[in-house]
Amino acid sequence: GQRAELAIRLSLMKKYPDNAELPKFVAQAKLRLSDRERQRERADGADKLADEAMAIMEEALKRTPTSGMYYAAAEVSQAREGQLIELNRRNSAKYKQELVNEARQRKQEQFAKAQELARPDDPMYVYVHIAAAHAVNNDEEAEKILRKLMGERPDDQQVRLALAEHLAGKKETRNEALEILDKQFAAGEFKGP
Repeated sequence: GQRAELAIRLSLMKKYPDNAELPKFVAQAKLRLSDRERQRERADGADKLADEAMAIMEEALKRTPTSGMYYAAAEVSQAREGQLIELNRRNSAKYKQELVNEARQRKQEQFAKAQELARPDDPMYVYVHIAAAHAVNNDEEAEKILRKLMGERPDDQQVRLALAEHLAGKKETRNEALEILDKQFAAGEFKGP
């Protein structure tokens, strides 16, 4: 079952330490198992699995501190943040808001570090920057990240859509968002990671 698959991925993770997807998948699987333990009303087991998930990503970052690894860690931190938001809603005495805030801060720092380390030739460059923009709490900082990215990649549909979406959220920049969307897309395919 899922635990056997997890064991296989753990072994692959040791064999291929530079692969950011492997620790991410293992950590995400542990978070899912944590949710299942919680559904069975085994809170201690659930918390242990969640802590193991986060430790896997911390170890992966120590071993391979690349943009891709920080991006993968941030995705896991984002999933953990979502778990903690729900847990805080259900039991704020045990799962205090500080835990949610710490998870959010960790996610933001990891996306920022991924952005800092990303190189323009990295296939995930655009996605790392868009995710970093979405993760910051400061609307002006998010806009700055997206505008800089738009300057670097003016014909990238993902970048244009991300900036337009961000600008559309404010009345004073809504027209600019529409202008960005009205520009003809360059010939090419819509790329994905």
